[in-house]
Amino acid sequence: MCTGGSTMRSFLLTALATIGLLSTAYADDIDYVVTGPFDASQLPFVSEDDRKSIKSNATNASFKSTYVLAISDSGQYAFWSREGSTQDRMRRSMQICEHVSGRQCGLAVVDGEMVEFKFLPRQLKYRDKFDINSVPFTWERDINHLRKYDSARRHKALALNYSGLMAWSVGASSEYTAKQNALAWCRRDSSWGNCFLYDVNGKVVFNPDTDVFGGQ
Repeated sequence: MCTGGSTMRSFLLTALATIGLLSTAYADDIDYVVTGPFDASQLPFVSEDDRKSIKSNATNASFKSTYVLAISDSGQYAFWSREGSTQDRMRRSMQICEHVSGRQCGLAVVDGEMVEFKFLPRQLKYRDKFDINSVPFTWERDINHLRKYDSARRHKALALNYSGLMAWSVGASSEYTAKQNALAWCRRDSSWGNCFLYDVNGKVVFNPDTDVFGGQ
């Protein structure tokens, strides 16, 4: 995964095999129309420096057949490659793009091919109460893990990182202990991205200001 823009750092992630979900919120596939082979010169909004970086990643032999790129109108972008289904990669790229830019994003590349660019409905939802259908940065598998968390007793906390890793603590002696345990377990297994709290005792604490990169 990479995020970028003329005013922000770039991050390259060879996607990890992690945990995710299939939810009713994701039941409708994202539609797209292929317009031709990858052509960096046709990418909208991005700076010339970012265009070069995107071209390097999109044409990498390890990435190019699964490369998905989302771009905002401010020039910030996110990509995902290799891991998950095409729909997984499209949603993940869109969600990260929306979070880092704070703006609506659209898909420019899907599975290494240029697609008709258009801004899409927001894939990232900031909730007040926990809803398994809205947990971001996750995969189309293992929804039962989130169901188990949702039904677990207090005190509990759920931690995530943008690569799709999640860890939780349930039945802890206090809210503080639940939060510390969830973050510690997430960080123990995380090689990429900042672990952050998503939910504490059914209240979503993830918001537009949450740092998902942790200064990488």
